[in-house]
Amino acid sequence: MKIHVLSDGKQTNEQFVKRVMQAETEIDALHFREYERTAKELYQLIDQCLQAGFPLHKMIVHDRLDVAHAHQIQTVQVGYRSLPIPVIRVRFSEFSIIESVHSIEELHKSEADQCMLSPIFHTSCKKDAIPLAADILQTAKRPYIALGGITPHNVHLVKSERIAIRSGFWEAENGCDILKIYREMRENYEEL
Repeated sequence: MKIHVLSDGKQTNEQFVKRVMQAETEIDALHFREYERTAKELYQLIDQCLQAGFPLHKMIVHDRLDVAHAHQIQTVQVGYRSLPIPVIRVRFSEFSIIESVHSIEELHKSEADQCMLSPIFHTSCKKDAIPLAADILQTAKRPYIALGGITPHNVHLVKSERIAIRSGFWEAENGCDILKIYREMRENYEEL
């Protein structure tokens, strides 16, 4: 199982860098999803992570193609407020693209290289969103990154080999330990 950690925009640069560096060995991909930061602030945050030793190849930038390009980050995540994927393919051909989708239909229609599908379960981040039913998820014809309400107690129900975690990581007492627990819970169930 691969674990993607999404930022939540609530930490100072120092808190952010300390937290991700403590868990770096357990993080397979780190999504910089920082809507409130300016391009300059986001650039500086990524720069501090790089200086601390967080690997460039694990970084993904949400929506800010300019910042990703400036740091030579290879993967971007786009959503409804981003440039259309065909435009990105022409203007920023170096990027691998992950698209945020919210239904099986959107997943199958997506022109992105990968998709992040949410919400899988009920989540406090999107209280009004209806979780995707397990039987619908089984009809997915392409792999996806699962996001939304995933906890150590339900991770075994997720059919995707890639999961994304936001609150579960940032709100845990120890980010590294919680990611290890996610892995253990998934592995223990698969062994049954």
